[in-house]
Amino acid sequence: MDGATGLKQPVLQISQVSKTFADKRVLDQVDLAVAPGEIVGLVGQNGSGKSTLVKILSGVYQPDPGGHLWMDGQAVDLPVPPGSAGRLGLVFVHQDLGLFAEGSLLENVRVGRYTTKRGWRIDWPQERRVCANALQRVGLDLNPEHKLARLGQVDRALVAIARAVDQAAAAKGHGLLVLDEPTSYLPKSGVDQLFSAVRELANQGMGVIFVSHRIKEVLALCSRIAVLRDGALVADLPAEVATEAKVVEAMLGRSLEKFFPEPSNRTDHQVVFSAQQVCGEGVVDASFEVARGEIVGITGLLGMGQEKVLYLLTGGQPATGTIQINGQTIALTQMNPPLAKKLDLALLPADRVNASGVQEASALENMTLATLARFTKGGRIRHRAERAQGHRLIQEFDVRPPLIARKLWAFSGGNQQKLLLARWLSARPQVLLLHEPTQGVDVGAKSQIFQLLRDATNQGVGVVIATTEYEDLVGLCDRVIVMRDGRTATELTGAALTSERLIEECYGVRTA
Repeated sequence: MDGATGLKQPVLQISQVSKTFADKRVLDQVDLAVAPGEIVGLVGQNGSGKSTLVKILSGVYQPDPGGHLWMDGQAVDLPVPPGSAGRLGLVFVHQDLGLFAEGSLLENVRVGRYTTKRGWRIDWPQERRVCANALQRVGLDLNPEHKLARLGQVDRALVAIARAVDQAAAAKGHGLLVLDEPTSYLPKSGVDQLFSAVRELANQGMGVIFVSHRIKEVLALCSRIAVLRDGALVADLPAEVATEAKVVEAMLGRSLEKFFPEPSNRTDHQVVFSAQQVCGEGVVDASFEVARGEIVGITGLLGMGQEKVLYLLTGGQPATGTIQINGQTIALTQMNPPLAKKLDLALLPADRVNASGVQEASALENMTLATLARFTKGGRIRHRAERAQGHRLIQEFDVRPPLIARKLWAFSGGNQQKLLLARWLSARPQVLLLHEPTQGVDVGAKSQIFQLLRDATNQGVGVVIATTEYEDLVGLCDRVIVMRDGRTATELTGAALTSERLIEECYGVRTA
């Protein structure tokens, strides 16, 4: 076993781990080892098997017979008994963090593991010391009695890591921390802070698996990159030889020669949508225009308003100001989501689980939700016509697997997003608003989504994307608007539209 990671005995080793669902092999005899102090990146397209592997380690899924797991050289029976992963030193931080905002830091870190004295009384002084120590290990010098709600997103992520580290401390050995897309909602400065904490934990001997779609972050943090494709481990690249191109090629099984689509082929500049003096929660004064066939980006630092403005425009949140669309001027005090749909103004929120998709509904039901009237006659749904539309869309948008009856939750993130794009683009909107449209989406699906958006603009749709992914904005958008302090502050286009300029404008500084 020592040979798998050199001289150090692995903190985690798995061998021949597979998983099959309904005769489909989604994980195929995977071998992986992580040494104490090692940070291993785990990457792959949506549907490659990453989530399945994490769920096997956490005890959510039972693997196929024949797989093996060791923690610090000790064999662990599979499946991992539910709830016992932490006692083995296997701890997890997921994208949603799993914290409760109204609780204190102490409650979030220690609930379920309180130290008790005689009579089952909780030893609160001891609990405060243990919690403070766990927080300090991730660089947080905070009072354990503070409410989590008072912390920003970065510190909340660090609290989730502190809780995981505290869980692992109760087990024998070094422990393994699995970070599953922990940076999705963090600004760049927050990512740097989180990475510093993770490196310090690795320096203390903890093993780390970092699961992410953000290849640049994986390359910056990890000493090795393990690549899954179609359920198989197809590459294990040392950081010193790994490049973004090599990782992408291993993920896709081919090189991704052209990531961003060609600019729109439309030459007219007819304004299809405008917003004037929009004001609401987090936004003081936002004004901008969108032409037919144009992709306009909106960005800014966290809390500057770009994450709020699209919801104000569609009546999802109270707002003042006006919009113009289809020749009509609408006061935002009168706007609501049904009216936005009637005006051919569509919004795809960032939160696929709670806001944009219906997880328990089928792919077909999600795709036709905005166009159901087309398949309804005399108060009855014409199911044959609806299914025909579903089969056409699932092929056109390259959804995998192409199963219209499958529940939305059963698809990978990238395929969920393609299904939801199919819903709104098949409704033929004049303007499509998207908030973080590639969040949690792999590089292959991301490129497909960008091409779908460009295809829509070639048909005359105006597209607005609010995101903090600067490189995506530069590669995809015709113009980008930067928001500062709730206002539309700067517009960049042409040669001025670069990642460096976007960063400068977001921070309000000049680097040269």
